[in-house]
Amino acid sequence: MSVAIACLSSWACAAEVVYDISDVSRKPAYAGNERPIAPAKTIKKGEPATAELQFVVRANKTVSDVKVVSSSDEPWAKECVRKIAKWTAIPAKKDGKNVDCRMTLTFKFDPSLVGSNKVFDISEVDAVPFAPNGPGRVQTRGTKGSITAVFVVNAKGRVEDLKIVEASSDEASTLGRLMILGTDYRPATKDGVAVKCRLQQPVAWFTESK
Repeated sequence: MSVAIACLSSWACAAEVVYDISDVSRKPAYAGNERPIAPAKTIKKGEPATAELQFVVRANKTVSDVKVVSSSDEPWAKECVRKIAKWTAIPAKKDGKNVDCRMTLTFKFDPSLVGSNKVFDISEVDAVPFAPNGPGRVQTRGTKGSITAVFVVNAKGRVEDLKIVEASSDEASTLGRLMILGTDYRPATKDGVAVKCRLQQPVAWFTESK
């Protein structure tokens, strides 16, 4: 545990307690955040890179005090700092309360993945594909349905190799296909590179006619 002294006014000071990860009962959780992607300068070198970062996950779910502990490539380290500073996280807990907690993570860049056509499973990537705006918009007024689709999200966030493996009706299959194809995804990332990733995704809808 570390303690920082922060002066709140000319008359009083308060102690800011930041716990080490070994001191908390629940560690911070940061899954779902966008991972850093190697910048052009790092990719051009064609060499593996690492950046070890230290930061504080605050009790209010924000991330602060992001610092580079060590790195083998300055552009990669700067990109990691830029991305992690935007993260939100489930805070650590101690004695049943959310607390500030200091973490250290190492981020790797693997140049062999650049331009790779390998399709990864979601269990193999650092961050899975994510649709920030939800499914593509399709006219579904007065209909209901559900599908399960299997497809690949490529390194640019577009859908490939789409298969409808289950559908409540033929109409649902058609509408569901249009929804998936119209969805803009944030691609999966692995070791600092956007990669192809296979998803299985259920989609269900119900809309009333007007």
